[in-house]
Amino acid sequence: DNNGSSSYMWVHLSGEREKRGIVYDYQENRKGENAEIFLKEFKGYHQTDAYSGYAGLHDKKEITWVACWAHARRKYIEITKTIKTPGIAHKMVKYIGQLYKIEREALDKKLDPGETKKLREKNAVPILEVIKKLLDEVKDAIPPQSILGKAVGYTLNNWQGCKR
Repeated sequence: DNNGSSSYMWVHLSGEREKRGIVYDYQENRKGENAEIFLKEFKGYHQTDAYSGYAGLHDKKEITWVACWAHARRKYIEITKTIKTPGIAHKMVKYIGQLYKIEREALDKKLDPGETKKLREKNAVPILEVIKKLLDEVKDAIPPQSILGKAVGYTLNNWQGCKR
């Protein structure tokens, strides 16, 4: 607003495709405790960005954190807009696109969660292995504060969530 104060809208989306629900939770701050209170009885997979405020929630054994590939992809896309010579960023956009295709296939075929898991294990795991190998091979050769270094660092720092 005009006086410079901030507020936040936490958006929670259920994972049930057939009974999808969205809840908007207005809060005056961005403290992770807001999500912890709202999701205090939640058990299952929780897909988010890498915001550190979720750490307390993701430390619970009943919750499995799943990273959002769109946040990683965005970093590589920005690089491909300025550097036209194919390189690491272009490869990452391609590989992440392949992961997206697998998700699209699961949606198009209306696969249930068990079938989706099998599809991911068969098709996504090999792509994830290629991504991890590529990033591990290049990470030490890229200055960590460069745009590419930050993108690679973000992906590797959040790998536990990315590979789920």
